[in-house]
Amino acid sequence: KKCDFTEIADYLAEQREIRKNRSKEEKEKEKEEKQALRDKYGFAIVDGRKEKVGNYTVEPPGLFLGRGKHPKVGRVKKRIFPEDVTINVSADAEVPECPLEGHKWKEIVHDPTVSWLAYWRENINDSSKYVWLAPSSAIKGRADREKFEVARRLKDSIKTIRKDYTKALTDDDEATRQMATAIFLIDKLALRVGNEKGEEEADTVGCCSLRVEHITPVPP
Repeated sequence: KKCDFTEIADYLAEQREIRKNRSKEEKEKEKEEKQALRDKYGFAIVDGRKEKVGNYTVEPPGLFLGRGKHPKVGRVKKRIFPEDVTINVSADAEVPECPLEGHKWKEIVHDPTVSWLAYWRENINDSSKYVWLAPSSAIKGRADREKFEVARRLKDSIKTIRKDYTKALTDDDEATRQMATAIFLIDKLALRVGNEKGEEEADTVGCCSLRVEHITPVPP
């Protein structure tokens, strides 16, 4: 029997109308409260430099959607409490205040070898969710710059790579032809490499996990 979510839908529609019809003063108050939270939790001091934190809030409970035709779609994402969250700060740093009275953080660690600030495990895929610095931070900027430098170096070799895989497409060795075909698809279609996935993961594919039904050969 299918679930009837009519009451929930009606309630959410009602709440949307209430929010839409708020007074200017109410909207301003909410804006100030959000800014106060951002000032309190939205920044971190890294190597003496004030850096913006990315997403410092956890996802609320709800129904899991996933990507593609995910086999776990519709499962309930549980609420995350402070007791689920591990905080990573320097040994001499002030620990962020727990926002819920009567609760406390799961653990406080001091690991300078990683760049995450906090993490917890979600119940759908039992995977870790992390709080990182914002893309505008110096650490993220260095990582992005390194990626672009790789792309710049690739630019100098791309003609040779294309020449080599084109020749390898007709090689006598089957493994060499397979490798050349994979590189051809990645180059021409900008596909990700892809990897094998379990039955309980979304059926998204990359170059090396394409199946027969994904490809339609076209005569030259």
